[in-house]
Amino acid sequence: MKNKVKLLCIVMACIASFISCECDDERPSNIIQDVGGGGDFTIVNTETNETLIIDGNLSIGLPQTIKAHKGNIINIKFEQKEKYKNYIFTTKYTLPNDEMVADQSEYEYIIRENLGGLYEISLSANSSGETKKEKWNISAGGRFILNVVQ
Repeated sequence: MKNKVKLLCIVMACIASFISCECDDERPSNIIQDVGGGGDFTIVNTETNETLIIDGNLSIGLPQTIKAHKGNIINIKFEQKEKYKNYIFTTKYTLPNDEMVADQSEYEYIIRENLGGLYEISLSANSSGETKKEKWNISAGGRFILNVVQ
């Protein structure tokens, strides 16, 4: 009976050791935290070729302005940094009149007839996730002013 108890204790110790070793291996060994460094946004008025490059580092201060007329097309594009090319980003663009466009890294916005004046456009891109080897949270954001003239 004593041998069975000793054997059972040894087996339990081995199981406990095996379980604790498995838990250690499941933690990601590489953690990436890059707020604002995921990439940049390019804004182009396709009619005039006026172009803005919006740094994705969530810049503070006055936003850049792009001028447009009714009927112009404004191309908005998120370009992730080369080192993050293997990560999938979700994007969100807040356009005039609180119109929201999500999950399109490139989008063409047509200036409608009923628009006029200044509009602040917000831009964001995010990628986050976890695998056995790594965990990441990468983002980029920015804003610009759309000046729709008559």
